[in-house]
Amino acid sequence: MPNVSLVRHQAATLPAWEVAATLPARMVVALASPSTLPALKLDQERALLETALLKNPRIQATFVANATPDTLFAGGQQAHLFHFAGHGDFQNGEGVIALDDGYGDAALLTAGELAVQLRQMGVRVAVLGACRSGRRDGVNVWGSVATALLKAGLGAVVAACAPDASTAP
Repeated sequence: MPNVSLVRHQAATLPAWEVAATLPARMVVALASPSTLPALKLDQERALLETALLKNPRIQATFVANATPDTLFAGGQQAHLFHFAGHGDFQNGEGVIALDDGYGDAALLTAGELAVQLRQMGVRVAVLGACRSGRRDGVNVWGSVATALLKAGLGAVVAACAPDASTAP
């Protein structure tokens, strides 16, 4: 499949750090579809995730609907896993995800900003269901959201490369 990129290992500039592996694993699920961007089926995504996690006592999910920069990182919560469903793109050579600004407009969060926040939360695994979140721009090897998270020391990142991955059925 031409839209799939598997990266086994990339050199990272930051050393790995110890994160306590306690149960249940805490997962933050951020859902954002600002009204100024094409609508996404985030209710369906949430329902699928809730159904999948319903009978799994080992994962405790916190859903952040209409995620804004303030609500996503409120309270400095710690989490093992991060799942984002929304829009992604490139701006000024760096990957971004589109959160809501609280008024329906897009609040773009750069790959670097997201990486710092997730590292501070203790996140080790991220799943990015956003367009271009796994794609590099051909100029900066660390420009995509996925590679920025790997550079920040997350253990694993699964991300979309296709330009329309978040709107696929």
